[in-house]
Amino acid sequence: CYFINNLTSSASAPMREYWTSLGLAPQENVEGQGRSDDYSFQRVGIPTSGYATGASAVKSSTEAAKWGGTAGRSYDPCYHSACDTTSNINATALNRSVDGIAYTIWKTAVGDAPDPQDDFSISANPSSGTVEPGGSASVTVNTATTSGDAQNVRLSASGAPTGVSVTFTPDSVTSGQSSTATVQVAAGTAAGTYTLTLTGTGTVTHTTTYTLTVSGDGGGETTWRLGATYAAGDVVTYDGVGYRCIQGHTAYPGWEPPNVPALWQRL
Repeated sequence: CYFINNLTSSASAPMREYWTSLGLAPQENVEGQGRSDDYSFQRVGIPTSGYATGASAVKSSTEAAKWGGTAGRSYDPCYHSACDTTSNINATALNRSVDGIAYTIWKTAVGDAPDPQDDFSISANPSSGTVEPGGSASVTVNTATTSGDAQNVRLSASGAPTGVSVTFTPDSVTSGQSSTATVQVAAGTAAGTYTLTLTGTGTVTHTTTYTLTVSGDGGGETTWRLGATYAAGDVVTYDGVGYRCIQGHTAYPGWEPPNVPALWQRL
């Protein structure tokens, strides 16, 4: 027999839910009202409930049809009698009660907590660097899955001053993977310190920063350098003479400003 104290109360809801899931169709513990173990708590307004499998009360024909046993006999013929020993314990009912209690504790303490939201973190290594005009720096952009499942993260940058560009290889990763950000500083970029914001966008958005210091005197002019990348409008000096870039290019050997008027205009 399967009874629950205060069957319809909120306190009994998980207990009732578990036994109902087993098809037991529990009933109110009428026999135990006013004398069950939790009655003293009820009297002072504390919500309580509990399992019971019947004591000395008589089983009805409806209950016998539902749970088995003999109608017209006590639920427990040995209740408070000499035969009330451990051998009189119904192992099946005990197991279902213990499982129901465990289920109730879990539901009460934890409840139906939602699955954790997919989330990630982003960081830059190194987080700062110094670059000469015409040079570049490489930054490793790390991502990590912090909760839920891994997700696709699109990378972008903002806050770069004129003459500075940032590209990502690759520009999209799965959280937990890394990308390389290339910070390119064009010749003629004004000297100074700039904060670049590196952004990762997935189901949520997170940012990290890279502090870029562009070296130089801040005059907008720099010495021509072999291997540097120049953009149209960049101004350099070569052997004490100023030149303005006409067409963007990378400075290869033999492409010194006096040698390639198609690329450089003397000032």
